[in-house]
Amino acid sequence: MNFFATASVFLLFLSVALPVRANEEIEVDTAGCPVKSAQGDFSYDMTLPNNPTRWGDIKEDFATCKEGEKQSPINFPANVQYAPKSAGPKSQMSLANMTFGASSYNWAMSCSDESGSCGKTSFAGKTYELINVHFHSPSEHKLFGKEYPLECHMVHAAEDGSLAVVGMMFEYAEQTSYPARIYQNVVEEYGDNVVFSTILGGVKSDRGEWAVPVGQLVNHNKGYCSYSGSLTTPPCTESVTWFMSMNIWTVSERQVHDYVRTVGTSIEGNHRPVQPLNERPVTCYVS
Repeated sequence: MNFFATASVFLLFLSVALPVRANEEIEVDTAGCPVKSAQGDFSYDMTLPNNPTRWGDIKEDFATCKEGEKQSPINFPANVQYAPKSAGPKSQMSLANMTFGASSYNWAMSCSDESGSCGKTSFAGKTYELINVHFHSPSEHKLFGKEYPLECHMVHAAEDGSLAVVGMMFEYAEQTSYPARIYQNVVEEYGDNVVFSTILGGVKSDRGEWAVPVGQLVNHNKGYCSYSGSLTTPPCTESVTWFMSMNIWTVSERQVHDYVRTVGTSIEGNHRPVQPLNERPVTCYVS
């Protein structure tokens, strides 16, 4: 798949790191992966000089974080354009072999199915292959002013190197989920999201590679809202097509706390604040 090499330029800093014990270093196999920022290049801690409001000043390569007019994340506005759901993105995903990778402030799972596909999303005549899955807490985007405890980003790349991200929000499950119930095609046991449990289990066991049921994270029932944005981490590359699912998954508070511990982030989390919309159109494929 030639698009992997092309897309690597744009995937700079998409994965971020697990905490390590004192005097311990974790080596990550970076063969075939994009070059990552050295730890400390940027931070989510608003008390530090390299916090999100200063990313564009850290180095020349990060200038787009400050100068870009189409930055992500955004607060999805109430005033949007509507289009038929049938014209929106269509994803085809099931079970995918993913490899674990880490750098500063997060971890990510990257597609390891070199002989096939980890999944794909099609939109407007173009097909994007799934290459990366990662999370942020709290959510980076806001849906009509509301922040969520967890947001998932499924990063895709087309053969021409262009990127698309399918995003989805997670809210806390009702504590009355006993002992188990079916919720929007995902089994929820004692409030836990079973798919996220599979992912966290792989991360904490340091497996390196495992099968992830990525298809269970995708639900077209309520459609998507789309806009043109950027990567949410430096270098904040623009011309990224975003598809935010209007389907909200559930997750337990314990799972979110586990995630935060695995990324070793500060109390503020690992989310970039919302950026100005700058009159960009937002189209919701929900009707």
